[in-house]
Parts: sequence; C-alpha cells; structure tokens
Amino acid sequence: MVEKKYIVSENGAEQSGNGRVTIFDVAEKAGVSFVSVSRVFNEHPNVSLKMREKVLTAAREMGYQPRLVCKHNLIAVLIDTRKALTGRCDRSHLCGKIFQAAVKRHFLMEVITLDQLDLLTQHLIDGVIELDANATSLHDYPELLHVPMVLTHGQADQPQWASVRVDYAHEAELGISSLFSKGHQKIAVLLENMKDPSERERLRGINKYLQKFAISPEAFTCIDLAFQDIPSACEQVISEGHTGLLNLSNEHTPMLADHLYNDRKIDQTKELSLVTLDNSCFSEHYHPRISSIMQPLDELAETAMSELAKLIQNQSSPQNILLKSRYHERNTNRKPAGTG
Repeated sequence: MVEKKYIVSENGAEQSGNGRVTIFDVAEKAGVSFVSVSRVFNEHPNVSLKMREKVLTAAREMGYQPRLVCKHNLIAVLIDTRKALTGRCDRSHLCGKIFQAAVKRHFLMEVITLDQLDLLTQHLIDGVIELDANATSLHDYPELLHVPMVLTHGQADQPQWASVRVDYAHEAELGISSLFSKGHQKIAVLLENMKDPSERERLRGINKYLQKFAISPEAFTCIDLAFQDIPSACEQVISEGHTGLLNLSNEHTPMLADHLYNDRKIDQTKELSLVTLDNSCFSEHYHPRISSIMQPLDELAETAMSELAKLIQNQSSPQNILLKSRYHERNTNRKPAGTG
C-alpha cells in the first residue's frame, strides 16, 4: 500500500497532497470505510458511539469539515409574501419557530414564496412545510405529489402528506362563547374571506355553538372582509347596534383596533366589546389590551417539523393533527352597558 503523505497546515490540521482533506482521508486515518464516515456525518441511527468517536477524532485531528450543503437534510417552507409583510407577524413568528425546530433536528431550511412554487421542482428538497398554500394549488406541480409534506392550512389529500393545523371551528366557538357568556345578544363576526376553507370551518364552529344553546342565527351577523374594508365594516357593526365584535382576521387586527379606539374613540367598557384572533406582536401590547384567541404557534411549528422529519425518515405514516387555540381575557370584552 502506498503511504499517503499529509501536509500540516498553519492551523495544525493535516491535509492530503492536493491541499484538501476528503472523506476518504478521514476514513483511512480512522481505519474505517468511507461509508462509515459518511454515516457518522449524516447522523445515521445505526452508528455505535465507539465508531462515531473514532471518526470524529480523526476528522478533528485532520481539520476536516463536512460540506453541509451536500447533506440531504433540506426542507422548504412555503409562505405568502404578501401576508408575511402586511401585519402577519404570526407567520414570521411561525417561520422562526420552524427554523429553530429544523436546526434542532439538523435540517437546513429554505423559504419559498407561493409565486415561486416552481423553485421547489428545481431544488433537492427532502420535505415541505406549507404555511399559506392549499392542496389544490400544489397539485399543479406533479413533482411535489411524491415529496413528504406537512400542510398547516388545510386537510392533506395525498397519502404521503400530513397535516398539522389549528382547529378553526373550535377557535371560532371560543370567540363566540366568550362574548355570549358576557351577556352580548347581538354579535358581529369579521371573516377574512368566506371562500377560504378555514373560514368555512369557523362558520361551522359558530353555527354549532348557536345550535347547541338554541340561539337564533339572527343574533349574529357575518361580514366578509374580502368585499368590505375595515372602516365600512365598523360602521355597519355600530349602526346595526351590535354590542359584541368577533374578529377572525389576524391580518386586520391592528387596523381594526386603531379605527375603533383612535378614530371612532369607542369606549370598550360601554359601547362595543372586541375579541380578536390574536396578533402576538400587537394584542397584548396595545392600549387597551385586546381580549384574544391565541393560536398555538409554538406547538404548531414543533409538531409540524416533528411530523415532517418522521415522514422523511420513513418512521411513521402521515397523520392529520388538530391543535386547540385558547382564549385570553384582557380588557376589551366586558358586559354590555346596563346589564350590571
């Protein structure tokens, strides 16, 4: 066997004759196969501690650094740029939490916008987490149908896709019940777009609550913000004599609060109670502090990444998981004036 000559670099690391330490150099120094070295650096589950330590010791002594970009641990997160940049700090928060969950599992992450879906077919992506798309739009890219994917916005309809999402019907029930429990008999509900499947689920949750307690459907009015802006929606709510307002559009929370409490000078203790889908960067810090429905974004990120990692590693079959939001009482949901 020809003896391989190593060069000691300025920092003390050994290098092969061509000036670059390779996986084969590490394998030879450790006295193992290059396949074993590859398994160590790709964190293969069937590697003994003794083998791992032997390889890592050789690599450290030689100054070898694996190229992370060559590791097939890359996921993509699909996001709607428009929503991310227009007050949707919940999406930014969720992206950050997914990134943390990915790093913890030694995955790299790319963010791809919905108007650049074709990029997914050009990258060596191991899996996808969707934040704002829907299954129908993803079907336009047949190459993606066989990629492990976790949907957070809708029900998975492919056998290799999972879904981890908020129970929209439950969070709508939380909101409507919080207002009725205070004695409000006439409530308006703001929805972002009634054509969206998530909004239809919220409507089902509201109707379920009304039926359960035999409340007349006339007790509440739905306003579709796809066809009406915030000022005109507020005018309708006030002119029709509603005492409770449930806002299920996270994106519109800052504008809604500013219009009610700054432009209209609404007294939240006497004129109109407000419960809104939580904007984590806003509701708690606004004055008055806004009563809100808080989505489990941290749990959503961790569970979505956990499920995707299992799919990529063939450790489980796809699951459809529903997570529960919770109601947070603050200062804007009070009993109607004159009810004691």
